[in-house]
Amino acid sequence: KGNVKFMVFIDAENLRRAINDLRNAEQSFSFDRLFDLISNNGIDSMGVNYYANSTDLPEDFLQFLIDKGVRIVAVPGKEIRGERKGGPVDTVIATDMMDQADRYEEAVLVSGDGDFGYTVEQLIKERGKKVTVISSWRRLGRELTASGAQVILLEDLIPVLTYIRKPKPEQPKPQLRVVS
Repeated sequence: KGNVKFMVFIDAENLRRAINDLRNAEQSFSFDRLFDLISNNGIDSMGVNYYANSTDLPEDFLQFLIDKGVRIVAVPGKEIRGERKGGPVDTVIATDMMDQADRYEEAVLVSGDGDFGYTVEQLIKERGKKVTVISSWRRLGRELTASGAQVILLEDLIPVLTYIRKPKPEQPKPQLRVVS
C-alpha cells in the first residue's frame, strides 16, 4: 500500500486489557466503529497494523481484519527458563512506526504502554509527525502523556465503540421423517 493519511498501530494485548477493564459483560467491542472513528469514515485513507503474540484469533475476527486490509503481525513468543513468554510486540511496533514513517502523515497508536514514549517523541520532534494515542487512563503510561502526542481516552469512546450483544435466536431443531 502506498502513502496514507493515517497509519494505525494496534497493540492487541494492551487494547484487549483496556477494553476488558472498561466494558461490562453484556457489551461487545466494535473494531468496525474504531476504524470508522479513526478515519472519519474514510477507511481507504489509512493503513492498519494489528500486532499480537499469535494469530490464534476467532476465525470470524481474523477474516474481518483480512477483509479490512489489516496487516496482521504475529510476533512469536519465546521460552525463558521453561516458562512461555510473549514475544517482543512493543519492539516490533516501535520499529514499524519508525520504518513506515515516510508512508503516513499521522500515526495512531492504540496502546497506552509507556515503552512507546521515546518512539512517539522521536516521531513528533524528529520526523514532524502528528501522533495520536488511544488508551484507557489506567493503561496510559506517563511517558506517553509527556511525549507530546494527542491522547484520546477509551473511557470517552466506550459508549460509541461498544454495543449490547443480542442473544442468538435458537435454531429450530430439524425434524426427522421416516419414509417407508
